[in-house]
Amino acid sequence: MALAFACRTHAEEIPPPARTIVTASSQGITSGIENLAESLDFLSAIKSSKKPTDAIALQTALNGVISLSEEEIGNLESQLRSLGGLRSDDETVREEYLDRIATLMGRIGMMKADANRNIDVNEILKIARNMKEWRDTVYAPRVRPMIDFIAVMQSAKAILTAHERLIAIAKNEKKIRGFFAGGRAAPFLKLLKKAQGEIAQATDMSEEAKRLFALERAGNEGDGSIDAAIEGSNALVNAAYDDFVAMSKLVKRQ
Repeated sequence: MALAFACRTHAEEIPPPARTIVTASSQGITSGIENLAESLDFLSAIKSSKKPTDAIALQTALNGVISLSEEEIGNLESQLRSLGGLRSDDETVREEYLDRIATLMGRIGMMKADANRNIDVNEILKIARNMKEWRDTVYAPRVRPMIDFIAVMQSAKAILTAHERLIAIAKNEKKIRGFFAGGRAAPFLKLLKKAQGEIAQATDMSEEAKRLFALERAGNEGDGSIDAAIEGSNALVNAAYDDFVAMSKLVKRQ
């Protein structure tokens, strides 16, 4: 019973790590911006150069876009601050990005103040065009590395947690062999070996993501995709947690 409890604790106590939420969250907010703007005939009016006559509706749309931008950058700041146990060089990167966020927030605040003045349609459209250009040429290139950094750090943390669980189970291998009657430990040990391989592969993919991020930071074009490496690593860690749960079920059936 004690062993079953120990295995159950290591296998089920912590749920499988979710895929990084940074990119998904940012994509969701970006979609929200586009949907809001299009629903109010905002971006389409700018693209077609047809000026809407309802200044209040247009100003409401612009304020909605700005508010979502504030939410987006605030979400990134929160996730950067939540990263713990960073090495000194990674901490330096985080501080650099937090300073960058403060600058971006300041710019968004200026746009917000500008958009809430008593202005006409022409002035609203001018602010809107400037904001769109700023998001495309300044904001997006500065935010993308932050998203990659958070994803890389979260992936490394997920692997470390999974590896700690693996070690805690593996160190009791001899006890586990004796726990299964008649030498029936083979399915458990097969799952253990499978989890070890998955975490090793996940580590390799996470290290690849770090390498590609370092290239990105240096201004060099990488020979792979950070997103693909992170997604692959997260999938392998999730598979290892599935193995941990399956191991626990085998123990509980004894």
